[in-house]
Amino acid sequence: MEKVNQILKDLKNKNYKPVYFFQGDEPFFIDLLVDYMEEHVLDESAKAFDQLVLYGKDVTMLDVVSAAKKFPMISDKQLIIVKEAANIKDTEHLVGYIKNPQPSTILAIAHKHGKVDGKTKLGKQLPAGTEYLLSEKLKDHLVTDWIKNFVQQKDYTIEPKAANMLFEFLGNDLTKIKNELQKLFILIPPNTNITPHHIEDNIGFSKDYNVYELQRAIALNDSTKSYKIVHHFANNPKSYPLVMVTGSLYNFFSLVLKYHGCRDKSPKAAAATLGLRGDYFLKDPIEAARYIPMRKVSAILESIKLMDLKAKGVESGGMTELDLYKDLLNFIFKK
Repeated sequence: MEKVNQILKDLKNKNYKPVYFFQGDEPFFIDLLVDYMEEHVLDESAKAFDQLVLYGKDVTMLDVVSAAKKFPMISDKQLIIVKEAANIKDTEHLVGYIKNPQPSTILAIAHKHGKVDGKTKLGKQLPAGTEYLLSEKLKDHLVTDWIKNFVQQKDYTIEPKAANMLFEFLGNDLTKIKNELQKLFILIPPNTNITPHHIEDNIGFSKDYNVYELQRAIALNDSTKSYKIVHHFANNPKSYPLVMVTGSLYNFFSLVLKYHGCRDKSPKAAAATLGLRGDYFLKDPIEAARYIPMRKVSAILESIKLMDLKAKGVESGGMTELDLYKDLLNFIFKK
């Protein structure tokens, strides 16, 4: 995030670099920078002459370098943007260009969903020879903070539970989260505080039946509500994919296990020990740790792994999703 903000600041100040190389598994930040460059680097009158957008599936790197070596027609700079660069194979041609770039060219390469092998000549040269960004997926515990900051930039606020609902259903896919929020922004006026009701009514995630509520019910030792929620999940498998639920539960119980291992179990101290920005994410794990001992938590994590394997057909014995959910909850709530 800090690197993204620095690059954006330089772009806004027209402090341009000759070569930009953005790569990694998080496309959101790459798109953010490329979209800004495409929109703002050149004046509208110059874009038709000096702005060129290429796609990796249609060109070679030799084509890219040849275009970059040309001079602008009417502006001081020409902008060349290469999208889908992961499809380009002859990347070695970029090595020489990075060492001696055309001063009047701004070359921006977007290499989404992966990265260049760091052992290659190009991989070794990228960090030092270009304005370089490795765009990585946000860690789960940072996603709700990102959601809060994103909506604030759009003149909204959001309740923690609403942010958690988005995270539980969409994970750390920032592009999906952004798209859902932008749909919501159309429907509600600025300066609105986004609540779980807004999420449920306009995006379609239930405030009562979601993974967050299941974790909360388990944390409070509420077996009745937990079974009710998994029945809803099993009846709506497209909206609540079992792989998503098991992944979230595994992360939840992993946090419970880590909390058990903290010497100082006060919320603030434990959050600091576990590398969390605040103790909000520890509220439910702390509740669960009150009645589930450390050894049992370890066994639950193994049960979730087994549940995931059975869901994928490994020695499932023909069990339905509801059977798998019930087996797990029976084990969790067994005294």
